[in-house]
Amino acid sequence: MATIEDVFNNFSKLNIREQLPAIIEAKQYPLIVKVIGQHDKGIDGTGQKITPSYKGKAYSYYKAALNPAAGYGVPDVKVTGSYNAELK
Repeated sequence: MATIEDVFNNFSKLNIREQLPAIIEAKQYPLIVKVIGQHDKGIDGTGQKITPSYKGKAYSYYKAALNPAAGYGVPDVKVTGSYNAELK
């Protein structure tokens, strides 16, 4: 059985600090595509529908008209900016 020192030494040999940027670069595009696909469907990482407590009836109808695929009252990434235009 490995000792704590053995585990630490083996872990240190992995050079994670040097390898991490390359790992992230290789994995970021597929991850982004997956997350955007989930948001387009209005689901979270577990496949459950996103149902926020902040949804309002009028805005939900508006969003459903923009992208009905996500489902009524479910947020997605199809944002036009008109929701935030009033904040200027």
